[in-house]
Amino acid sequence: MKNAPNLDLYLLARQWGASALPFGELTPEAWLDTPQTQRACALLDQTATLRSVMLLAGPNGVGKSALLGRWVQSLDRRLFHPLVLTHATLSGSNLLSTLTRKLGQPAVCRRDTNLALIESALAQLDRVGLQREVFEPAALALLTSASAGLPRSLCLLARTAWIHAASLGVQRIQPDHVQHAIDTVPGAVSLAPPPQPEPVA
Repeated sequence: MKNAPNLDLYLLARQWGASALPFGELTPEAWLDTPQTQRACALLDQTATLRSVMLLAGPNGVGKSALLGRWVQSLDRRLFHPLVLTHATLSGSNLLSTLTRKLGQPAVCRRDTNLALIESALAQLDRVGLQREVFEPAALALLTSASAGLPRSLCLLARTAWIHAASLGVQRIQPDHVQHAIDTVPGAVSLAPPPQPEPVA
């Protein structure tokens, strides 16, 4: 799904009092260890120790990238120098632009201007964060059901619902915002719960 034209997600995040984009990269505090992830990390450790090759496979959206990112962060830097290459690898100019936008500033093409914007944003940066419930209970129930338990679907639908709510100036995600996400995200319609039959009197 493409974002709306001229819609700056980082400005919306700051409007909400968030220090980062909601429903984005997984934080260490939000990580949930399972026997499967522990087993995968043990195999990755073994592969790194033996200087071998490992193929980590699984369906889309189950958390392979998140698992690998967490494992890379756990490596002993005295023994390993990890390098992660993806299709999203950034150039120097793109990196400055990305940092500028992440700090809630409108990025431009000139490197020196972006550096000045970064410096200004860092000087004004405070420790404001979300300390409130951002979902209405009904919206959370609908989101949980529609995502079918897939982390990627959950994040995609949640972010789309947040963008819709924040664009309307609303500070809490409501069921109609989640329904908008279900209707907007390609392929999400098939994840929506089936309609419930009318109760018989």
